[in-house]
Amino acid sequence: MTYAEQEAIEAVLGFITTMAGVPTQYARADSALVEDLAIDSLTMVEVAAAVQDALDTEVPGWRLERAKTVDDVVALVRRVVAA
Repeated sequence: MTYAEQEAIEAVLGFITTMAGVPTQYARADSALVEDLAIDSLTMVEVAAAVQDALDTEVPGWRLERAKTVDDVVALVRRVVAA
């Protein structure tokens, strides 16, 4: 794993937990965004915007809408950063 990928993962976890209002220890890779963390579509848009700003990269919204777990979001960001 590259430094950029690790940075992306940490950023995603930080944004998700901050915007969901949950402590970091409650967000695991298999945490369901809606069921476990109560993240709605507006919050996902905010997460995408925050990630894009922090990592200076484009995260396709239509792909993010398909994400069901924290790991799905991390995997998407990893692919975007690696590209």
